[in-house]
Amino acid sequence: MYIIFTQREMFILAKQTSIKARILRMCIISVVVVVTVLLTAIVTMIYRAYDASYQDQANSLAAAYCQMFRNNIENLQLNIKSVQARTDVLDETIPLKERKAKLADLASTSIMKDFSVAYGDGTTYNNTDLTQREYFQTAMKGSYAISAPVVRLTDNSITTMLAGPVYTYNGKQYVIYGSIDTLYFSNGLDTSSMTEGSNIIVMDKHGQIVAASDTNLVMALANYTSEENKKYNSLAAEILSKDEGIYKYKLDGVEYISAYKTVPDTDGWKIAVNENYSGVKKSILVDILVILGISLVVVAIGVVIVLKVSNKIVKPVIKNTKRLRLLSEGDVTTPFVNDSPRDETYILSESMVNTVETLKTYINDIRDVLSALAAGDLTVTSTLEYKGDFIEIGKSLNQICSALKSEMSEIKNGISSMKEGAKQVAAGSQALSQTAIEEAQAVSDISETVSKINEQADNTAKVSEKVSELTLKTNENAKSGGELMAELLAAVQNIREKSNAIGNIIKTISDIAFQTNILSLNASIEAARAGEAGKGFSVVASEVSALAAKSQLAVENTEALINDSLSAVNNGTDIANRASAEMTSIVEDISRVAEEIARINAAAIEQKDSITLINENMSKIESVMQSTTATAEESAASGEQLSSMSENLASTVEKYVTE
Repeated sequence: MYIIFTQREMFILAKQTSIKARILRMCIISVVVVVTVLLTAIVTMIYRAYDASYQDQANSLAAAYCQMFRNNIENLQLNIKSVQARTDVLDETIPLKERKAKLADLASTSIMKDFSVAYGDGTTYNNTDLTQREYFQTAMKGSYAISAPVVRLTDNSITTMLAGPVYTYNGKQYVIYGSIDTLYFSNGLDTSSMTEGSNIIVMDKHGQIVAASDTNLVMALANYTSEENKKYNSLAAEILSKDEGIYKYKLDGVEYISAYKTVPDTDGWKIAVNENYSGVKKSILVDILVILGISLVVVAIGVVIVLKVSNKIVKPVIKNTKRLRLLSEGDVTTPFVNDSPRDETYILSESMVNTVETLKTYINDIRDVLSALAAGDLTVTSTLEYKGDFIEIGKSLNQICSALKSEMSEIKNGISSMKEGAKQVAAGSQALSQTAIEEAQAVSDISETVSKINEQADNTAKVSEKVSELTLKTNENAKSGGELMAELLAAVQNIREKSNAIGNIIKTISDIAFQTNILSLNASIEAARAGEAGKGFSVVASEVSALAAKSQLAVENTEALINDSLSAVNNGTDIANRASAEMTSIVEDISRVAEEIARINAAAIEQKDSITLINENMSKIESVMQSTTATAEESAASGEQLSSMSENLASTVEKYVTE
C-alpha cells in the first residue's frame, strides 16, 4: 500500500525529533549549562583572584619604592645639611679656589658627585646663572629641591641636581647645591619579581622621566606628555591627575595594570609600577583550558549514561509510534503485541492494543452501513453500541440513514408535481417567446420612424443656422449704412458751415467794392478840380469806378449762388436726417428679426437633441426586446429540458428502497 503525504505533512515529518534525541539533547544541554555556569564562575573567580593579586603586588611594589625613594632623598638632604654646616666654604676671605677644593673634598666622602654654592642672585662659584632653574627657584623659597635629569650648564652633561633651602651667612644669601648620578634612583628599580615585559617609571610633575627600569628613558630626557611620546600621553595624564590609584591600559597590543603613588618629599614626583597584564591573562587561559578539558570529560560521561537510560525508555515508545503511524495511514488490521516492561510504557502499549481493536470494530460497522446505502437500501441502521466520543458518530450515522430515507420519500412525491410544472413552464416560455418577437418588430418600426424624424430635424437645424448667419450679416450691413448716413449728415453740416463762411467773405468783398466806388468818385471830383493836370488821374478814377461796379455785380451774383447753395444744403440736410431715422429703424427691426431667428435656431437644435435621445432610447428598447426574445426562447428550451430531466430523475429515484 502506497501512502501519499501532503506538503504540510511532509514538513511536519521533516521537523519531527525522536524522544530519544530530545531526552539526550535535554540532558546534554543541562550538563553543558551546569558545566558552563560552573566554568564561568570558576574562571571569574580565577580572573578576579589573579587581578587582585597583581594589583596588590603592583601596589605593594609602588609603596615599597616610594619608601625607598623617601629614604634616599632624606640621605641626600643630610649630605646638603652637612655642607651647610661648614662656614669655611662660604668665607670669602678664603680664596675661591680653596673653597671649591673644600667642596670637592666633601663630595668625595658622600654619595654626591660634587657640591657648589649659589648666591641669592643666582650666580655660582662656577660662574653660571641658576635663576632659570626650577630647583634653584624652589630653594630660594626655603625648601629642599631635587630636579629631573637636566643638561648641566658647566659641561653639558646629563645629571640630577639637588639644592638645599636658602640661608643667610654674613648678611648674604646662599644656596648649597650639587649633582648626583643621573641613574642614582633608577639603579634601585628591580623588575625581576614582576612578569616579563613589566616596567617601573618615575616622572616629575611635568611628565619627564626621572627614573626608570629602562634607563634609556632617563638618559634620553623622555617626557610622557610630549607629542613625541603621544602613545604615553593618556598614561601620564592619569598618573599626574591623582595622588595614587590603579590604571589599566593597552600599549602596542600589550595590556598593563599600573599602580602609581606620589613620592614623598618631592615636588609632585609619581612612581608607577606597570605590570604586564597580558602575561597574567596567559596564566588564566592555561587554567581555563585545564578546567575546560575536565568539563568535556564530565560531559562525555554524562552523555554515555543518558544514552543507556534513554534506550530503555524510548524503545517501547518507538514501537507505539510506528503503530500509530500505520493507524494514521488507515491501517486497522495489522496486529500489535504488547511486550513492554511492567511500567508506564506497558500501560501505553495496552492502550494502543485497545485503540486499534475499537477503531477496527467501528470502521467495519460504518463500512457495512455505507455499503448498504450505496446499494440503494435506505432501510439499513447501525446496531453497534458506540462508546465515548464515538457515541455521537453512531447517532449521526443512524440520523443520516433516517434522513436519507425521509428525503427520498419526499423526492418521489415531488417528482410528479415537478414533471407537470416543467410542462407548464415550457408552454409559457413558448408563448412568451412569440409575444416578444412581435413586440420586437413593433419597436423596430418605431425606431425607423424616429430615425427619419431625426434626419428632418437635423436638416431644419442646418437651414435655421444658415438663416441666422445671413440675418446677422444683414444686421451688420444695416449698422454700417447707419454709420455712413451719420457721416453724410456731418459732411452736409460742414458744407453749410463753409457756405456761411463764404457768404461772410462775399459781404466783405461787397463792402470793399462799395468803398472803392466812393474812392473813385472822390478821385474824379479831385481830378475835375485839378483841371487839365488831373485829366490822367480822372481816367484812372473812371477805370477804378468801372472795376468797382463789376466787383459789386460779381458779388451780387455770387451771393445769389451761395444763397441757392445754402437752400439746397438745408434741403439735403432734412432729407439726410429723415434717411438716417429710417436707417436706424431698419437696423432695430433687423436686430429683432435676428433675435427671433436665433431663438428658432436654438429650438431647432434642442428638438434635434431630444429626437436623438429618443432614437438612442428606442435602440436600447430594441436591444432589450431582442434579449427578451432570446431569453424567452432559452426558457422554452430549458422548460423542455427540465421536463426530460424530471422523467430521468423519476426513473432514478425508483431504484431506492424506502419501505
